[in-house]
Order: sequence, then C-alpha cells, then structure tokens
Amino acid sequence: DKCCAIHTINGDIELRIKFSDFLEQAGENFTAVHRSYAVNLNHVKEIKPYDVIMTDGSAVPIPMRKYAQIRDMLLEKYFE
Repeated sequence: DKCCAIHTINGDIELRIKFSDFLEQAGENFTAVHRSYAVNLNHVKEIKPYDVIMTDGSAVPIPMRKYAQIRDMLLEKYFE
C-alpha cells in the first residue's frame, strides 16, 4: 500500500492512496513538481530556483534538471 502525506494550512493528513491516484482525484489546482511532491496552485507564493515557496513559508523542492520546465508550467497554470 502507498501512503500520501498531505500538508494543509489546518494540519497534516495521511491517506492510503498512490500519489498518481491522489493527483487524479485532487483536481486541477494540484500539480506535481517532483515525483514525490505536488502543490496546490492556490497556495503558491513564489517560485525560486529549485523550490516552490508556499504561502505558509514552506519550500517544496524542484529537481535541478527539471527546474525550467516546472517553472514554466507553474507560471502558465498560475496565470491562466
């Protein structure tokens, strides 16, 4: 069984679900930025080299080799 740890503004939640299944069910506001991390676009504050900074100040890593691709994708989704 796979488990997803979800960090919310109201606390943390653990779900027994595969990451890919979570992304399918979470809706279009969630996007993967790493093979193990997804972000809610409603809570992205800033994009820095190799990190997405969330509104609570936490940093979600972006792989170095995929930074430009992820940055462009996030900017496109953020400004739709």
